[in-house]
Amino acid sequence: MIATFSAMAQWTVFSGAGASEIACGSATKFAIVNTSTIYYYNFSTGTYTAVTGPAQFDGVGYSADGTLIAKNGVNWNPTSNLLRFTNDPPVLNAFNVINGVLANNVCVLSTSFVIGSTGGNANDNVYRWNGVAWSQLPGSASVAAKKVVVGGTSADIYAMDYSTTGNNVLVYNSGTWSAISNSTLNVTDISVGDATKVLAISGGKLYYRSGGAWVLEASAPTNLIKVSAASDGTIMLLTSSGVIYRNTWANLFPKVVAEYNFNNTYNNVLGSYPFTPNSGTSFVADRNGNPNSALNIFNTGSSVTILGLPYGNSPRTISMWVKMNVVGSQYNMLYSYGKPSTSNSQGGNIRSDGVDYYGYYDNLLSTTSVTNVSATWYFITYTYDGTTAKTYRNGTEVCTAAKTWNTLNNADLFKLGIGVGEEVMFNGAMDDLKIINRAFTSTQVDSMYNFNATVTGVMDVANLNSEFRVFPNPARAFFQVKNSAVGSTLKIMDVTGKLVFTKVLIERNETIETVNFEKGIYIVQLENSGAIACKKLIISK
Repeated sequence: MIATFSAMAQWTVFSGAGASEIACGSATKFAIVNTSTIYYYNFSTGTYTAVTGPAQFDGVGYSADGTLIAKNGVNWNPTSNLLRFTNDPPVLNAFNVINGVLANNVCVLSTSFVIGSTGGNANDNVYRWNGVAWSQLPGSASVAAKKVVVGGTSADIYAMDYSTTGNNVLVYNSGTWSAISNSTLNVTDISVGDATKVLAISGGKLYYRSGGAWVLEASAPTNLIKVSAASDGTIMLLTSSGVIYRNTWANLFPKVVAEYNFNNTYNNVLGSYPFTPNSGTSFVADRNGNPNSALNIFNTGSSVTILGLPYGNSPRTISMWVKMNVVGSQYNMLYSYGKPSTSNSQGGNIRSDGVDYYGYYDNLLSTTSVTNVSATWYFITYTYDGTTAKTYRNGTEVCTAAKTWNTLNNADLFKLGIGVGEEVMFNGAMDDLKIINRAFTSTQVDSMYNFNATVTGVMDVANLNSEFRVFPNPARAFFQVKNSAVGSTLKIMDVTGKLVFTKVLIERNETIETVNFEKGIYIVQLENSGAIACKKLIISK
């Protein structure tokens, strides 16, 4: 199964043109092969440092623990073509020759686990190194690996074989190789950050595994020849022209971390992780007049434990509908989380003349004047992509600035109507809170606002059903989900109820390829703000 994911992920050009091989061990461990020379990237200085001379190097592996191994196109001696660098970071010509010949590739998980393949198209060519000696990977007699990769743990091993058509990706499990499920994709490169982060290149395009299917990352550059992923989510790409790109897994695979519709409940839409009620909290009518469908906070705030909040400088989008009962002169604190030290927390604030994004003494204060009054609902959105913070009101950008934030975990606490230092500064109502581990674009924020601003709103199941479309239906090679709410969760299930595909929608109209769906009847389910809408989909071949 292959799905098209029409994202707007933040791919950035990374330093280092002309590379022929890349290896990413983490967000701070990166090495390349350029003109037969091994270079590592110094993130402190922003420069590459040669650690070998030009000597026919054609492969490199780098791990998060700093283990760097270089592969040469010719043998140093009859039993080895591999060098292991003895320092972290590596130093010019400070290496040891290690015993072993890997003709195809080398991949490094740690100082005590290295894997690679050797020889041509012949079975039993996968080897592993335990830091002392090489041995054949058990069960490899059934596979001829053109490339073998490992990531996350020593159990997360994948390979691509020499097949030039059809599925050529294999997964290793306790001594047994098997073809990856539900795939006809023929790949030319593969990388694995861990069991949940499997990426491949086919036809110069980037794919990743999600919901048991290959998903096309449509926003990635084309003409790709190499991909390298790390367990921390860092992803590096190399094009045929030698240009390197960088991104993170969170950008490629957006997830609604938490969603609260406050429909007479403090729980999230899954019925768990409730905000703590107190004397100042109650339920009131929402922006559409529905009774007991928004949370009112009277100068007390409320908190909840939410697992998986975006920390560090990871991308994020936080949105909510807000109505102030009383407009404070400077502070009307909407939310906060993190630790109360400079740049280590974040929060949102609304004023009579602006929308602020707090980083704790490293703030984005509204420079564009907007008028916010009491008794009026506003859709407020905050985004951060790791380098740039933005605020929006009713889908329109209010202010933006470059920010170097490092949000620290404070027992996974998330607070509404209160600052991280327990400042109580909000008297009003909130509704439809969403926390997403991706920085939405201005177009996506505007779409999210416009779809949610209708009188009936997406909380109305009947309206959600009437709005979203599945077309064409019956479908053959693809179908489109049209008029969906940005941020909705799409699920596709077969007639047995088995989930076969899921993703977060980041455009109102998205295309899902179905060339590898089995012929039959499926249920397409859309979830948003507590509403669940379903459509029947027929796949005909």
